[in-house]
Amino acid sequence: MPESVTLTTDLAEVVQADIVLISIGSQQLHGVAQQLGEMQVKNKKIVLCMKGMEIATDRRLSQVVDDAVDYSNKVAVWLGPGHIQEFYRGIANCMVIDSKDEFVKHGLIQTFSSSLIRFYYGTDMIGNEIGAAAKNVIGIAAGMLDGLDMATLKGALMARGTREIEKLIAAMEGKEHSVYGILYEEKDAKSELEQLFERSLKNEF
Repeated sequence: MPESVTLTTDLAEVVQADIVLISIGSQQLHGVAQQLGEMQVKNKKIVLCMKGMEIATDRRLSQVVDDAVDYSNKVAVWLGPGHIQEFYRGIANCMVIDSKDEFVKHGLIQTFSSSLIRFYYGTDMIGNEIGAAAKNVIGIAAGMLDGLDMATLKGALMARGTREIEKLIAAMEGKEHSVYGILYEEKDAKSELEQLFERSLKNEF
């Protein structure tokens, strides 16, 4: 890895970082976020490379962090599809980065983009987080159908499962179509990026 990237289990090193990537079990995130809050970590870009929801509170993972750390920190989510094993083998893929802070989102995409990863601009934190977590439920159900020798039902599972996730996202006030994943149009992302940089030049951030 380049010298600018460091893997660590020592939270104290977060103080020295500009961008902090967190990849742990979703139910352990609350404890880590609380520690970051107690350390008074500020002005960081915190990227969650994980998916799920907090079982005890039904909060999305970005909410868990937002509720625990200083407001000056900006939280983003990095979502699949994609597996580290495939990237290591040189197999390219597409992924999504989303954040409530548009300028941070665009900056992260510029920073992390490479010949192996084509990023798309997320436009719906609720839909992207819920969709990423709920799709694993469909994946488990698909595996169960294989085990029961009922693989022909996978088509129905995918069709109805997708619709159920759509309804869940809508109920949580997200955008239903976010369930389909990579959906952001290039021209819109470019236009928005140009507007953000114009604002930054005017010192509006």
